[in-house]
Amino acid sequence: MTGISLEHINKSYDGRERAVEDLSLELKPGSFVCLLGPSGCGKTTTLRMIAGLERVDSGSIRAGDQDFDVPAENLFIHPEDRNLGLVFQSYALWPHMTVEDNVAFGLKMRKASPHKREKLVSDSLAQLRMEQYRKRYPAELSGGQQQRVALARMLAIEPEILLLDEPLSNLDAALRLEMRSELKRLHARLHNTIVFVTHDQLEAMSLATDIAVMSKGKLEQYDTPMNVYRKPSSAFVAKFVGNPPMNMISFHEGSLEPWMYKFRDETAARRSIDDPKKISCIGFRSEDAVIGGSNDTGLWWSQKVYLDTVLPTGPETVLSLMAGNFSIYLVTGQDCTLAAGEETLISIPYEKLHVFDAGGFRI
Repeated sequence: MTGISLEHINKSYDGRERAVEDLSLELKPGSFVCLLGPSGCGKTTTLRMIAGLERVDSGSIRAGDQDFDVPAENLFIHPEDRNLGLVFQSYALWPHMTVEDNVAFGLKMRKASPHKREKLVSDSLAQLRMEQYRKRYPAELSGGQQQRVALARMLAIEPEILLLDEPLSNLDAALRLEMRSELKRLHARLHNTIVFVTHDQLEAMSLATDIAVMSKGKLEQYDTPMNVYRKPSSAFVAKFVGNPPMNMISFHEGSLEPWMYKFRDETAARRSIDDPKKISCIGFRSEDAVIGGSNDTGLWWSQKVYLDTVLPTGPETVLSLMAGNFSIYLVTGQDCTLAAGEETLISIPYEKLHVFDAGGFRI
């Protein structure tokens, strides 16, 4: 197993705004790290720099005891010499080659013997349960099967590091779930270090051992999935991770309703914040609020709301509520007996509140 070290990485194109800025990450050997963020945040650029498809402007990338890219020392290892496998979003299968020829392609480029090629191709296809399709062409396969072939081709070269660039985005919901299970199973058995690029938070939460949340080329938080969800380090992470997104109540002087002043002041007192105006916004997860008042007002905040819409999803129901002019989403596993426009209370435990300052950082 090989870990990856990124130290103070910077990358820009044509002198424009930096695509990646001062990025430092330590990927433990055998970890499954998801680079998560919206389009344009720098996650694919980061993956391409690890792969050697993009050069680093400054900083360094190392894997184990090997220097991949260190501009200050004029060191650069070409992609084919980095012992890593890469799966693209488009799968990049050769349409004129059969499944087995596609899987064997990298081995042929490395001049592996026919005997070794046959063994590694068979083993890789068996791991992905694709042996019976080895004589077919990509056009004769489903999207999920093509994805498996791309993974088998990558595994056949026995890489220490696997790089996956949004490989599931072209699949429908059922196939994405199936392939997430496949990737989880492979990682548990092979223990390769995996770097997985995605904008889908569900993929990141369900697959990763660690998540690096990125925004505008910068690292916002690098932590375990549950810490990213339960203890977001910034307002950006809080809003980006979670479905529905975290309810965020922003405080701007001159635009606050009376209940919002009270909410801010009482939260500040609970958190021993000397000046309530230091609080820029307060967030809470949709599942942490409950319908009805609380018997222990010292530990819970309660607020009058009106039901706007009911959005059933099957196992859960999403309620859209209005507190004055402010919209709040609440998730419940119970059937809703309220009618649109009806008044009720919601209660939120103070310990479940997330408080951020004017810079967007967690207090």
